[in-house]
Amino acid sequence: MTVTAEQLQAAERRRAAAVAASTIQRNGILAHRTAPRIDGDLKDWPAVPQASWDRQGRFKTDAWLGWDDQSLYLA
Repeated sequence: MTVTAEQLQAAERRRAAAVAASTIQRNGILAHRTAPRIDGDLKDWPAVPQASWDRQGRFKTDAWLGWDDQSLYLA
């Protein structure tokens, strides 16, 4: 069996894409096609936050996580 450099590169790209896709699904982090607007309105985000903290009924905090090819977003 002979594998060319181009075939090896294509296989590596497919493997990397599969790993990235499974990571997104497993972690539930939203992939943005465009950057969300930084305007204080959470309508660009899903209804359910990806993380919530509640310290004995005090300091309740929700967080949304997102990313695109260049940035990580936290809301």
